[in-house]
Amino acid sequence: MGVSEALRRAGIENFVEPNASIYLLAGSESGRLSMWELESDGTCRAVNQAEDFHLARVVHFFCIPSGEAAGALVSSGADNCVKVSFFDRPDSVPIAKHIRSGHFLPPCKIAFWTGGTAGGSLLVSGGPDSQLR
Repeated sequence: MGVSEALRRAGIENFVEPNASIYLLAGSESGRLSMWELESDGTCRAVNQAEDFHLARVVHFFCIPSGEAAGALVSSGADNCVKVSFFDRPDSVPIAKHIRSGHFLPPCKIAFWTGGTAGGSLLVSGGPDSQLR
């Protein structure tokens, strides 16, 4: 069974082309982001680690698969901050391009809002502090 089939059976959606490399990302309690490349034979290879990706626990993250911001990694942490990061290369650590703070508790819901008069998509975050940023 190939990687794509294994991911599908596990309920993980694969947004890449069948022959493209597939990477798995995981956040940790310490704020570290770890990255692995999943091989077609079912094994994985550690690629890189961003030690202080967040200053505290990584709460939530997702990758944007398509559109203007394709390839962006959007994350929130227990450091009460939201980051939008990009990879220069698949085996590099993500570089934070936008960092937003101001929550009193870790934001756990992040979405893009395409409406309004701001002239494009806005990143909106919210969480248990009842703040919408």
